[in-house]
Amino acid sequence: QMLQPIRIQRWAIVNFSARCDTEHLARELINTGRNKGI
Repeated sequence: QMLQPIRIQRWAIVNFSARCDTEHLARELINTGRNKGI
């Protein structure tokens, strides 16, 4: 059974294995959502 190919319009890569500043990540997510009208 073949799967239908889909086109990914928006995607992001988040490396959870890397040590990152969670406050900065949260701010970026909030700003991105705000910019997209969410």
